[in-house]
Amino acid sequence: MRLGDLDALLKLVPPEEIVARMAIMNAPTVEARPTGEWNEVEEGCGWTEILCAECSVCKSTFVLGEMTIDDVRDNFKFCSNCGAKMKGEKVRKNE
Repeated sequence: MRLGDLDALLKLVPPEEIVARMAIMNAPTVEARPTGEWNEVEEGCGWTEILCAECSVCKSTFVLGEMTIDDVRDNFKFCSNCGAKMKGEKVRKNE
């Protein structure tokens, strides 16, 4: 499924094209998925001192275990908690 700007599409259709305009207005829509990134939390997840990864959108964390933050960025393209699509940029969180 492709996301589209239906309002912009409506501007392209002449007002006299009623059937086309109705089809556009009644087309199903979906919410755009947020985009985030995995951040390394060096002070632990709050409940452990082990390195953790955190979703920048929902702040959900999980223990890295044997993985590195680069492994997470390469293999986890979506947050399992909020569904955000993850970018592959390297960002370190030292706060």
